Amino acid sequence: MRISTNQFQQNSLLQMSTTFARLSAAQMEVSTGRRINAPSDDPTGISQSLSLQNHLDSLEQYNKTLVQAKGYLNATDGALSSVSDLMRQARTLAVQAGSSSLSQETQDALATQVQSIIQSLGTLGNSTYGNRYLFAGQKSDSPPFVVNANGYDYQGGKSANNDDAIRLDIGVGDSLRVNVSGEEALQPE
Repeated sequence: MRISTNQFQQNSLLQMSTTFARLSAAQMEVSTGRRINAPSDDPTGISQSLSLQNHLDSLEQYNKTLVQAKGYLNATDGALSSVSDLMRQARTLAVQAGSSSLSQETQDALATQVQSIIQSLGTLGNSTYGNRYLFAGQKSDSPPFVVNANGYDYQGGKSANNDDAIRLDIGVGDSLRVNVSGEEALQPE
C-alpha cells in the first residue's frame, strides 16, 4: 500500500496539531501552576477540586466561628469574674453591717457602698461583646437589665421561653453554647 504525498502531509499536520495542543496545555499548566484550568481538562478532577474547595470554605467558616466563640466566652468570663469580686465585697459589707454596735452613720455608709455595688452589677449585667449583650440570651440586641425602683429587672432571654441560649455551629453536627443568660448568672433564685 502506497501513501500519497497528500496523506503524508495530512498525517504530519494532524501530529503537529496534536503536539502543539499538548505543548499549549503544558505551557498553561506551568504558567498558572494548576493542572486543571478548565472543566474539560479533567471533569473528575474538577469535581474533586470543587468538593475540596467547599470543604475548605466550611472549615474556614468554622474557624471564624470558633474565634468568635472564644471572644464571647472570654468576655463573659471577665464579666463574671468581676461579678464574683463584687459579690465578695457585698458579702463582706453585709457581715460588717450585721454588727449591732455600728452607728447610723456607718450603716448609711455601708448601704451607700452596697448601692454602688448593685449599680456596678447592673452595668456588668449589660456588658457587651461587639454589639451583642453578653447576658441577654437570644435577645442580645437590647440591654437585659433595666433599672427599676428596687434595682434591676431582667428582660433578656429566659429558659422558660427557650431563648436563653446562644449556640454556634463549630463543626459538622457540632454546636457550642457560648453564653450564660442573666437569668442563670445574675438573678437571685
